[in-house]
Amino acid sequence: MIRRENENDHIEIKLLALFGLVRYHLEIPIAKLKGMELVFKREQSGTPITPGGEGTSEETIDRHTIMRLVEKLNDLLKYTRDLTGIAKQMLCKTRITEWIWTTKLGTGDAVWTAMTTGMAWSAKSSVMGVFSQMVRLQTIPQMDVQPLFNQTSFTTEIVSTAKIRVIQLLVVGVRLLGRIRAVKGGFRAWGRVLLPRRLSRNL
Repeated sequence: MIRRENENDHIEIKLLALFGLVRYHLEIPIAKLKGMELVFKREQSGTPITPGGEGTSEETIDRHTIMRLVEKLNDLLKYTRDLTGIAKQMLCKTRITEWIWTTKLGTGDAVWTAMTTGMAWSAKSSVMGVFSQMVRLQTIPQMDVQPLFNQTSFTTEIVSTAKIRVIQLLVVGVRLLGRIRAVKGGFRAWGRVLLPRRLSRNL
């Protein structure tokens, strides 16, 4: 679930696998800007075999963090043969069984609110058109845009359920390992991205 209300954001992700043996819950209830930095709190929990541990942490995203993420992504693209193709294969195996997207908006002016509402409907339709080409929609998307003529406000909420078979994940994982192995230094590059910095320095 993703929800944005004015300047407040809320993201909640729940993962269930192997008939409930694997459970993971990630919640980001607070996100706010401090100058040029985005500060958010993260609450996560899961089963012992679920990576990431449990607890609450506070993290900061600034331009240096973004630059490091871009560098890591470039490394993965460079040291993995056709990584985008692997990602597309996984998306094609993903089934969307629930999609509810509700938006409430108001500009304080009736005319502008009506125009913005129409633009929001157009944007949502375009997004769903592209999204439906990437995944398998097994439900009729429920979308709504509610104009608020008497106030200035913006709220949007997405509730979605995505499913993918474990065997399909394993197949994609095996293919990914093969693509990484096909490029010299591939496993080392992935280790630098996935492992903590103090461990990746030894790679």
